[in-house]
Amino acid sequence: MPNNVIIITNCSTEDYDHELLVKSYSVRPENLNDLHFKHMVLERGYELAEEAFGFADGISSTLELDFMYDKNEEQGYTEYQSTFHIDEQFVIWYEEGEMETIHYYGDNHECWTKPSQLRQL
Repeated sequence: MPNNVIIITNCSTEDYDHELLVKSYSVRPENLNDLHFKHMVLERGYELAEEAFGFADGISSTLELDFMYDKNEEQGYTEYQSTFHIDEQFVIWYEEGEMETIHYYGDNHECWTKPSQLRQL
């Protein structure tokens, strides 16, 4: 089945360097509905947050530290918090000879990280 749906995501990290990301999907005609699209948008947000925080390899390579969240000198760590922002997402698909679009408002994904989990650059 060819790709017939795309999700366009307007997002940023702490430095507010905005990105417009596009991903295409193959969706069966019976699933071209708002409930299915809401689930797709939610999953896409989690996927992008995991990429931004670098969880795929267990440590963060792209994470910019936002602010110090906690410091525990006794245990020897400082914990930082960072946020991945999704400003808005659009789902676009072609149905019955016309292009259709649904707009979804944004979301924020937060991550708390200890420096021992960060890759030294």
